Parts: sequence; structure tokens; C-alpha cells
Amino acid sequence: MASGLTLILGVFVLRKSPGEKLNRLFFRFTLSIFTWLFLFGIGYSIQSENCALFVFRAAYIGVVFIPVLCLHFHLDFLGIYRPKLMRSLYAVSLSFLLVSQTRYFFTSVKQYFWGFYPQAGPVYIAFIGFFTLVVGASCCLLVYQLARGFVRGDAQNFKFQQLKYLALSFIIAYSASVDYVAKFGIEFYPFGYANITLFVIILTYAMLRHRLLDVETMMQLFQQHKLATLGLLAAGLNHEIRNPLYVIKGNAESFLDSFEHGFFKDPTVAAGKSKEILAKTVDQAERAVDIMQRFSSFVHISRDGRTRETVDVGQCVKNVLEFLNHELATKKVKIETYLGEDLKIGANRREIEEIVFNIVLNACQAMGDEGRLLITTLREGERCKILIRDTGPGIPRHLQRKVFEPFYSGRMERGTGLGLFICRFLTERNDGKIHLDSKVGEGSVFVLDFPLTRAQVDLEMIVNEDAQKPLTELQDAGEKAT
Repeated sequence: MASGLTLILGVFVLRKSPGEKLNRLFFRFTLSIFTWLFLFGIGYSIQSENCALFVFRAAYIGVVFIPVLCLHFHLDFLGIYRPKLMRSLYAVSLSFLLVSQTRYFFTSVKQYFWGFYPQAGPVYIAFIGFFTLVVGASCCLLVYQLARGFVRGDAQNFKFQQLKYLALSFIIAYSASVDYVAKFGIEFYPFGYANITLFVIILTYAMLRHRLLDVETMMQLFQQHKLATLGLLAAGLNHEIRNPLYVIKGNAESFLDSFEHGFFKDPTVAAGKSKEILAKTVDQAERAVDIMQRFSSFVHISRDGRTRETVDVGQCVKNVLEFLNHELATKKVKIETYLGEDLKIGANRREIEEIVFNIVLNACQAMGDEGRLLITTLREGERCKILIRDTGPGIPRHLQRKVFEPFYSGRMERGTGLGLFICRFLTERNDGKIHLDSKVGEGSVFVLDFPLTRAQVDLEMIVNEDAQKPLTELQDAGEKAT
């Protein structure tokens, strides 16, 4: 039953997003556990010693890869995958697989009260050391990442919640390795299957409650929210596209009317006017194409959150405000921007614009028909901060955590409840943090915090050092004179 539940969970995760590497890794891990538990379960009930030994050796086709698949999965989940290290560990696991089918790994089987159980050979002791080392490294890595989250104040964020359940479930699964005790002649009941059952229960809860490994559903949520938002922007898009088309139409009608009345009898004048009209037409057509491209970019979802580039934060804010121009014009919302110069971050530009877009739109809808929106970008040390402040009704303290949860909305008749949830997800996917500070009756401020690009930080240090050189040289000269 434990092996079956594990395999069902692995198949479920794989079918959800078969194209995602993380999901495929998790399936391989559950397949290895299934091979171990299922064949050992059969081995317990076999009456022949030779047949039982054969089945136990076959089970290690899966067991030898369990520690490496665990570490591989954790490194990939945390975004710190090390190809050379993993290739070496897989090679070691493969060598153990070859030896596991010989008497150097399992010498024989022994009869216990629950059935036959394999007995360790000299190479099995080396495998236990390898298993403990790799599994111990995986546990330490997960615990370290959890501790970092607490220290940095990230304990409430989306990624941390996923990591918490992942660490708890895998550490419980690791404790099933105590089954090796019985392989040294000690009649210690191998209860590892109970740990694996608990592992499946915890991960299932995390997948249902925190969307763990559910990339496809996450993409569907994003699309659902986008479609709802696009309904609000339809009028704005119509207005933005209509303006350049009216300019093109007006210029063309004016030129044709002048041509019909004989105002362009001089070929030189006619050619000059034609060139002028065509230049304006091309300019307005490019404006319309640019609007459609930005609109299409907003609709499209990037499945690869690791596509990064150097992003100008101030330009992102300007792009968003231009896109929301019509929506903001229909309200009496006063917008003020204070954008720091040359603030560059390494991120996915489209996702940064979507984060700002969602927060600005949310703020405008919260303020109603009038209010004041203040957007500030500034630098603090080696980080860039985007502050978006509104004069809306504010959010009670006990609800401030809930606004980042999926399907929670303060505008039940209009909102999807996904905007801020998506903002948090995208912010963390771009190595940033999002924070809300709000007071009822005074408004809210959202703070987006991203690391500056390494190149910009290094350049700033060089500039500061160069600025200090004349002062340092003057001080040295003064000391020598003294």
C-alpha cells in the first residue's frame, strides 16, 4: 500500500506538468521508492531463501539511486544545481548498482519474525556511508535554507511555505533508512514504509494547499487573472489604437481633398507633401504596432522564469503607466512619480512590469474614482526598492497576510483574488521580496525589493573609490608635510 501510494503521487505530479524538469525528477524519486518497498514487500512473503535474495537484490536497482535523486531534486528546487557534482554522484550510484547484484553487497538472507531479510556484505557498509553522506547533505541544505528564511524575515512568503513542507516530508522519508539495522543480524522491525506513507500525506497536503510542484495549475491561474484584467483594459486598448488610426485617416483624407481641389499643381510641392504625410503615417502605424506588441506581451505568459536580462526599473514603471493611461484617465487619480536614475536589476522584464501593473491597478481600484498614487524608486545599499503608495481605505492588520493568498479578494464582486498572489510569486521568482504596510483610513504602501545587478554595484564602488582618491592623496601629502 505504501509503495502504491508513493507511485500514484509520482504519476500525479508527472501528469500535471510532464515537461517540467522538477516534476520528472520527483517521479524518478518516487519510482525508486516504489521499487524498494514493493519488492521488499514481496521478499518478506517468499519461502525460498534463494528467491528472496534475488528479489532483495533486484529492489536495489531503485534503492541505490534514492539519495542522489533526493539531492538532485533539492538542488534543482532551490535553483543551485551543480552538474559536475551530480554526474559524479550518479556514477558512484551506478557502480553500487553493479556490485549490489553480487555476494559482496548481500551475502545471504536471514529469517526474522516478519520474514526473510538480506544480510550486509563488505561493500554494503560503504554504501551506507555514501547514503548517509548524501542524505545528510540534503537535510542540512534544506534546514539551512529554512533558517535563512527565518533570519531574512521570509517566513511568510510563498516559496518558504513550499520549502517548509518539502523539508518536513523529506526528512521524515530519510528516517526510513533505519531499516538497514536488520541487515546486520539485529531483529529490528523495518518500519520505513510507515515513514514513506507519512511522507506522501504531507506532500499531498502541500500540493493541494500550497501548489507545490503544480506548475501547470499555476500557469492556468495566471491566465485566469490576465483574462479578467484584460476585460478592464479593453476600453483602454480601443482608445489607444483608435488615436493613431484617426491620425492616419485624417492625414490621408486631407491630402486627397487637397489633391482633388488642385492644390498640388506643382510636382515639387506634391512630392514634399506626400513625403510628409507618409512619414506621419509610418510614425502612427509604428505607434499602433508598439501598443499591440506590448498588449500581446502582457497576455503571453513566460514559462521560463529564469530568462533574465538587465532591466531598467524606471523604464518599467513608465511602460506600465503608459499602458494604464486610459484606465487612470477615467478616474480622478493623481499620479506622482519619483524615479531614481540608472537603477538596474537582473530580472525578467515582462514579469517586473506585470508585478508593477497589478499593484498599480489594484491600488487604483481600491481608491475608487479619486485619490493619490505615489510611485518611488530608490537605492538602498546594493538593493533597489520600488514603493507604490495609495490613499485608499487601507487593509486591517489581520488581513494583510491573506491578501497574498490565492483567491482572496477585497472586491468580491469584481476581483479574481489572484493579482497579489501572482505578484508575490513573480517577485520571489526574480529573487525579490514584497512587503505590505497598511493602515485603515490612511492607505497602503507596497514595497518591492530587488538586488541590483552585480555590474552596477561594482561600478558604484569604483566611482566611490575614484572620488575618494584626491582626498586621500591630499591627506597623505598633509601628513608628510607635518
